[in-house]
Amino acid sequence: MRFIKAPIRKRAVEKSVSHLKGPINVACRRDEVVAMSFMRNAELHVQQFVEHHLDLGAKHIFLLDNGSTDESLALASKYDEVTLLQCVLPYKYFKYEFRRFLLRRCAVNCWGLLADIDERFCYPYSDRIGMSSFLQYLNRQHYSAVMGQMLDLFPSGPVTSWPSNGRDLVQQSCWYELESLQRFQLKRTRQGKVADQSLFTISGGIRASGFKMDNRPNLTKYPLLFSDGTVLPSERSSHRIRGGRIADTTCVLKHYKFHRNFESQCEQIVREKSYFKDSVEYQQYLRVLQEKDGLVLKTSNSRRLCEVEQLIADNFLVVSDAFRHYVNENASYKRAG
Repeated sequence: MRFIKAPIRKRAVEKSVSHLKGPINVACRRDEVVAMSFMRNAELHVQQFVEHHLDLGAKHIFLLDNGSTDESLALASKYDEVTLLQCVLPYKYFKYEFRRFLLRRCAVNCWGLLADIDERFCYPYSDRIGMSSFLQYLNRQHYSAVMGQMLDLFPSGPVTSWPSNGRDLVQQSCWYELESLQRFQLKRTRQGKVADQSLFTISGGIRASGFKMDNRPNLTKYPLLFSDGTVLPSERSSHRIRGGRIADTTCVLKHYKFHRNFESQCEQIVREKSYFKDSVEYQQYLRVLQEKDGLVLKTSNSRRLCEVEQLIADNFLVVSDAFRHYVNENASYKRAG
């Protein structure tokens, strides 16, 4: 099944998705966004994912469930602004098509925000301009894709003290690591036209240093896309797109990966071989977790995240002079970012 052709995967997903709850068609303007994700047994994350992105300014949220057996569906069903879909095709073979389906079907001629259920999207200066104003800037510049850098956030204590519920996970995971990052200039490729040559991709971070990884994790994604058919997520990677014009300003995906049940989650993913190269990254997590009792990720090099803008000074995010000027001209200070 690994080599199923893209058109066959597309038809299979479209035939297999069922509608559980909420509106299918949500009318949106060009300066509005719908947030989308897929989940399986994500009760740890679903409430915080929904509430964060609604507060950020998402008009509606679409969640595609992949066969949850915990409280994920019940928790998501509490929100009127959430539409629940379900597809139980194997995640291992259809994970990239799930992303493409959500963008095609749920975001029509508007901005679509595609994030994993354990990620929280944030854009620079959100305390000064709202989401609608941010999208207006992108529209004026004729951008159709926004780069997002994954920032792995972690708690300060040992594994045995890592949070076991979603709200505590977000509150206590406030530390990040930059020492082991590698940056690579973004080249003009078929995945999209590059508007600003100062953009770069990132790999490494605390996952590489804390778990002694040989293959450094790719931390660059494209979570925010304008869905008009000219740009789509890649058929083969969650870190690439097809088409589009990439914006001159990057955003952050706050990544809440390290929770109390992380080891058991890794064990399941390794058994299922559902991630890249038969879940080799999760094999490395497990090796370190099992070898090093009381693993602590926080070191003397770790930094506390207080606001998104500090990541600009850290050379983790790029903000163009044009966007800074736009913010200064349109700042309202109506949101608490």
